[in-house]
Amino acid sequence: MLSIRSRRVQYFEEGRNLQTTKLSNCMAASLPDTKGRNLPQLIDLFSLPWAGLLSTVVQYFDDNNISFDPVCLYQDVAEAVRQVHVTGEMYACVTTNMEKYVHENVGLKTYLYKLRNTGKELFMVTNSPFSFMNIGMCYMLGEDWRSLFKYIVVSAKKPDFFQGKAPFRLYQERDDSLWYERVSDLRPGAIYAGGNITEFSKKAKFENSGVLYVGDHIYTDLADPMLQLGWHTAAIVPELAREIRAQNHEEFRTTVTWLEILTRLIESYQCFELADERAKGEFTNWILERRMLREKAKAMFNPHFGSMFRTYNNMTFFSRRLGRLSDIYTSRLPNMLKYSTDHTFFPRRNALPHESLHVTHVQPSADCGDLEDEE
Repeated sequence: MLSIRSRRVQYFEEGRNLQTTKLSNCMAASLPDTKGRNLPQLIDLFSLPWAGLLSTVVQYFDDNNISFDPVCLYQDVAEAVRQVHVTGEMYACVTTNMEKYVHENVGLKTYLYKLRNTGKELFMVTNSPFSFMNIGMCYMLGEDWRSLFKYIVVSAKKPDFFQGKAPFRLYQERDDSLWYERVSDLRPGAIYAGGNITEFSKKAKFENSGVLYVGDHIYTDLADPMLQLGWHTAAIVPELAREIRAQNHEEFRTTVTWLEILTRLIESYQCFELADERAKGEFTNWILERRMLREKAKAMFNPHFGSMFRTYNNMTFFSRRLGRLSDIYTSRLPNMLKYSTDHTFFPRRNALPHESLHVTHVQPSADCGDLEDEE
């Protein structure tokens, strides 16, 4: 069922347009709950220093008994982060110490050349100014990095790039300026600033179903290209590497395997719990052991929060959105070097609640009823 926001609904009564307050009274509980939807989500690497600054200031205020308005504090931190970018302080700090802030992405250059040499057309859309982005790309890919990309867009101002109608402007590298002339088409090799995704797709003459857009932010990178233009999307999730390492650990695999077996035993033999006192005590022990195993498996990812992809048996909100808005995800782009450029990934079949993909089934040895005395 699709939920429709109240502000998008026109409700008429005898030809009169009802106000939102009256509409709410009429529809009562049928209106979707909008509480909490304005909460910002800190779910990318850029959010880490932001969250760290917020928590540090809050801790300082608490330790010194300083009262504060949380909304005002958030707004001040947001403004401070914006100023660091606007003034260029962040760019200057990074470019003067590239070894510290820019980690080597082994295999990236090889993979990009592999794509180009097999006839794939590459493009880049970044919020960073060219002067900053150029230094980083030269550091990672070499001075000839621009030859890899057919189209390059800087200062894109995402997410406005996906939702707005800003025009493209030609960037002049020699004097770090923007031309005022109207951009009627996109020339390969040129640098453009601003623009919007609809015009970009049109001027680049993309076949939307043939585009794979790679981004590291679910909401500002992947949602609009998929939903507006039907592009395929790939998400870069660096934390995935740590998750897979934890899953491949022998202790984790043993814990999950026994948890699955124990759960099946409990499901199959719970009918004996009330039939015999001996069974009741053992059944209680199984329940406690299962609870302990669930907590143990969760803590192997993170002792405080568990996995970012799974909360016990269910997917997290992040994981659900990731699956909805990305066709594929990986921890780093060079992982694709293991596959040919025309490789097709097929979705896996996941078990529905009424299905079972287990090969081994645990069956009780007798029908539910009184246990027979085997002495």
